[in-house]
Amino acid sequence: MGYDKAFRMVALSQVYDSATALALGLATAVVPDEDLEARTLEIAGRLAVAAPLALRAVKTMMRRGLESTLDSSLGDAQQAVLWVGPSADAAEGKAAFLARRPPKFTGQ
Repeated sequence: MGYDKAFRMVALSQVYDSATALALGLATAVVPDEDLEARTLEIAGRLAVAAPLALRAVKTMMRRGLESTLDSSLGDAQQAVLWVGPSADAAEGKAAFLARRPPKFTGQ
């Protein structure tokens, strides 16, 4: 978004329509009102079946990555692999892939 636009939004209590919010990166999608609940449930459903440990690692790396160096980010990625790699969820993901079935992650 950039400093100027962010400052204007905050300092002037600027309100944006959905198209502008999307263009500025304040929104990731715009859907008609009648489709909002279905789209929300679709996204929630996808998150609900995702691997919890991997999701946690990704969220942590993305948050930290905003203010870290490349070396630090690579170290974080290495730590995530060491933490998630030997998990039961990682084994389940591989087994599900090979069996061509949806995985059943447990957060273990």
